[in-house]
Amino acid sequence: MTQRAFRLPAIARPIRYTVELTTHPDRSDFVGTVEVDLTLSQPSAQIVLHARELTIQRASVEQAGQQQPCSVSLSATEESATFSCATPLLPGPARLHIAFAGPLAPTMHGMYLSTDGVHRAICTQCEATDARAIFPCFDEPEFKAELKWTLRTKPGLVALTNGPVSERHEHTDSAGNPEQVVAFQPTKPVSSYLAAVAIGDFESSPEVFVRDIPLRVYAPRGKGAQTAYAQALSARLLPWYEEYFAFPYPFAKYDQVAVPSFDAGAMENIGLVLFRQNLLLMDPKTVSWRQEKTIARVIAHEMAHQWFGNVVTMRWWDDLWLNEAFAEWMAHKIVHALEPSYRIWDDFAEDKMRALFDDALQSTHSIYAPVATPEQALEMFDSITYQKGCAVMRMLENFIGEDDFRTGLRAYMQEFQYGNAAGADLWQALQRASGQPVGPLMNSWVNQSGFPLVSLAVHQPTTGPAALVLSQKRFFSAPGIAPTEQVWSIPMVVRFQDDLGVHTHRFIFDGSAHTEPLPAHGPVRFCYGNAGDIGFYRLAPDPDALQGLLQHGFSQLSAIEHVGLIEDQWALIRSGAGSVEPFVDVLCAAATIPEHSVLRTVVDRFGVLDRLIKATEDRPARLKLRATLSALLKPQLAALGFTPQPGETQNDLQRRAVLLGALGSLAHDDEVIASAAAAAETERLDPSAVDANLAGPILAVAAKYGDEARYDLWVQTFLDRKRSGRSPQEVARYLHTLSSFRLPIHTEKTLGLVERGDIPQEALSQILVQLLSVRHAQQAAWAFFRSRWDLLRSRVGDMGLSKVVESLGFLPAVHRPEICDFFSTRTPAGAERALTRALERLDQSEELRQRITPSLLARVHRLG
Repeated sequence: MTQRAFRLPAIARPIRYTVELTTHPDRSDFVGTVEVDLTLSQPSAQIVLHARELTIQRASVEQAGQQQPCSVSLSATEESATFSCATPLLPGPARLHIAFAGPLAPTMHGMYLSTDGVHRAICTQCEATDARAIFPCFDEPEFKAELKWTLRTKPGLVALTNGPVSERHEHTDSAGNPEQVVAFQPTKPVSSYLAAVAIGDFESSPEVFVRDIPLRVYAPRGKGAQTAYAQALSARLLPWYEEYFAFPYPFAKYDQVAVPSFDAGAMENIGLVLFRQNLLLMDPKTVSWRQEKTIARVIAHEMAHQWFGNVVTMRWWDDLWLNEAFAEWMAHKIVHALEPSYRIWDDFAEDKMRALFDDALQSTHSIYAPVATPEQALEMFDSITYQKGCAVMRMLENFIGEDDFRTGLRAYMQEFQYGNAAGADLWQALQRASGQPVGPLMNSWVNQSGFPLVSLAVHQPTTGPAALVLSQKRFFSAPGIAPTEQVWSIPMVVRFQDDLGVHTHRFIFDGSAHTEPLPAHGPVRFCYGNAGDIGFYRLAPDPDALQGLLQHGFSQLSAIEHVGLIEDQWALIRSGAGSVEPFVDVLCAAATIPEHSVLRTVVDRFGVLDRLIKATEDRPARLKLRATLSALLKPQLAALGFTPQPGETQNDLQRRAVLLGALGSLAHDDEVIASAAAAAETERLDPSAVDANLAGPILAVAAKYGDEARYDLWVQTFLDRKRSGRSPQEVARYLHTLSSFRLPIHTEKTLGLVERGDIPQEALSQILVQLLSVRHAQQAAWAFFRSRWDLLRSRVGDMGLSKVVESLGFLPAVHRPEICDFFSTRTPAGAERALTRALERLDQSEELRQRITPSLLARVHRLG
């Protein structure tokens, strides 16, 4: 156990923090005081709090009307401050008075200057362990206390905290400068990671009330009109949540703020939720359907936390997944309920596939994982915690039923309100409500890493009912890994067709092998072993079962089941259990399915095959693959037309976007490339003149074939739109297609933008990930990464750093020794697991390339 695993002694517990801070966006620091009302359970001459990078200017403690000074001992390793007094304190209440100062953080954590190059604001991000960098506190989730803020800042700025404003006035400070003082009402008891402050030149939507709860959405000045969608959606979400939980919204207000730069996508601080601009603001005339849905999901996710996470909070960071998985699941559930046309669960399939990919690595971790240090807490914010956790919650609700799930959840909320709980507490409540073995079932998914591969065969005797013959084992995405003894309790829901039609059948598969009778009438024509693709596992149908799916079930499967079938077959190839040659045939067949989600998956997989062929420099094979794609996709685009038509379905709008991107970027279709260049110029002059669903793929295609003049035009458009306050989506179209430009000078200029600070801090990690993942920019991006490591560590944010480090797994295998050598003397604190994943992915990609490329080339040369 290292000093970094320090935990506070439990002899003192906070009741209320009364915090006063002085700062504004033109400063590089802040000063403050905090009064900590607390209670001691035993006599003590010391009180230990968390503090990081704070200067303690003076401290005293008061008890029973007597006040005495405290000496202070700071530990940088433990991130603690020990306050010692000459006379020991007695059990009971006491008050600690502390004056302190600190720097604004260079990263987007703690209290920092948030800027996008145009707007500036003071913002905070306290999750997981960064409240201690703002004021001395008990910075662990189980130490809940009221928060009462007072902010001193420049007149004219908007100052916000967790509570409503109780008083505001202006005066002249001791130096003769005008000062605005804003006092806020105290909150209910809250964990320190939910503390929040925002100070800046914001404007807001008109205030609306849901019951007596005021709702506002704030944006940097000039962007107030972009708050309307978020405000309207929030007013619909809040009463739905109140009814679902049978628990009124528990806090005094609900402010949502789009801040200039933010590391996390959004943060659920009570009463003051902070967002990246592109996840809260939008112009309905220039936002794509996918972007609109993302905004809806993120807003819903953060609001779900107000109950699940903020009212009932995890005891420790090892149960972070419980907060995040639940909020992610609930966000999809409510968006689906309010806007079923969004088909939001179809979008989740992409997130789930990424989690399956991550969880198939040896370097994965269980959903519940021990956490001892701040760095380990930071590493928990990943796809396993969020997306796998969400998938497991959905799988559970699907199995025990919506009504029993909600009943159990309501009981859990009432039992633990304003306190702390663990996963086992929720399982007990759900088990009591449903009568199902929820605890044992969920323990198999939460407490062990990885997931099962379910092998499936349909046994059809000449007499008697048909049956499924099943086996399970842990799935690894690399071949040759020794099998484990792991077994999951799998709540399976299968779909099959017999003489009477298509049916579903539910059962729990909790052994290494199992035979399950099917209630079938007559022969089983097909069986898909993951109805709705809700289960978090891979399927390996035997040849007969796969043939039945392809012959009889292909037209019966839903879009999401088609996606699952394609991705499972590709996963089997990666693991060495499948062949790429028949997979190409499956892709060609699936390319004819008129569903945008299926088409997007097909194009993604063709893109992987294209990259494998590109690495061989077999130009005839690349041309053959392009011709095949063109033959499959060009007729569909011709039928749809390049331009959207009045009354089109959303599916057709999305299909067109996928087709244009694939034909331009993968098939190198001259007509599409020329049309994209013309449409891009139209969009540049008027962002609303091109359908928002097409703008992204059109600009990406135009960038791919663009020269230096077009690149410079892209950069200028990005900067102009950023300065003029255009919607985040209109700005991002240009910023996030810079990596598509292929000349070395283009990459060099993009890296120059990173170094000069022209790119918003929150976008740095995404830009670097994009550059590290495309062949034409990898070498330069990797060289930049090594030479600017210290700069990147201080600017991309803690969460962003993990993404960048993990993206090193896209590099060619020849760079593996360089990566290992580079990090042999540099510890990527908070991104150690990301580095392990990167190396494992790099190794797997190289093994896959060597293994399947010969057969892939042979199959591609036979196409057409």
